[in-house]
Amino acid sequence: WKKAMDGVSEMFGFPYDRRNDYVLYVMPDRYIKHGAYGIGYPQVNQLVGAGPDGPSSNPNHWFLNNPERDHICYHELGHAQLFSKYPGETEAAVNFPHVYVQNVKFGIDLDVAFSNSRGSGPGDAKYSIDAAAIHWMVTSNFRAGNPMDITNSEYNEVRYQHRGYGKYADIVRIFGWGVLRSFFHQEHLDFNDGIADGRFKDERTLHLSIEAGEDITPLIHFWGVHPEDPASLKASMESEGLILTSTLYQTTARY
Repeated sequence: WKKAMDGVSEMFGFPYDRRNDYVLYVMPDRYIKHGAYGIGYPQVNQLVGAGPDGPSSNPNHWFLNNPERDHICYHELGHAQLFSKYPGETEAAVNFPHVYVQNVKFGIDLDVAFSNSRGSGPGDAKYSIDAAAIHWMVTSNFRAGNPMDITNSEYNEVRYQHRGYGKYADIVRIFGWGVLRSFFHQEHLDFNDGIADGRFKDERTLHLSIEAGEDITPLIHFWGVHPEDPASLKASMESEGLILTSTLYQTTARY
């Protein structure tokens, strides 16, 4: 568990040896804490049975022997980290810490880790990174050149879906995990220095590009997040010396 939670801290740019409390506190109970799965300290999303002799035990429960397994636990823990996101990603990007823990801390293949991050059971939807891209490309919005739908409706194309956070998996696949670690770490440093520029859309793309060392606007655009002010974003990229390279062209051309 320490290794798993150190992974959560690492991804978000926190020095894990300096955090002042446990990252996750889980507890089973007869009832979950909220009307649906939710955050908490303790996080109570696991039911325990009970009979005349008291609570039942399960020595094979993932609490005890498989801390990287449960996607719901990591989804809710992601909410508790209160990290910045693109608009509409609240119920999507929170799945990505689970990918980091599986891949970096437990050596699970990136594609498998990404697929497992929305569940690994027989009834769970499983998408590789490429399959998530296809899941987006077959939509009417993609074919029409529109952003992903983030409305509060059944047409939403982001929340609770692999394609809603596929952009981060592609960033990792192309540039490595260091981009996200550095992005979040710098965000904390800037916040401590009183710099709060709202890294939610164009600013987010700019700062992710700074950490990647090149302009990744085409990749973010491919995944359905269009620039708010393309000319201004381009000028900001140029002022940082960030250019388009063949790296992203090869990825988007393959798609």
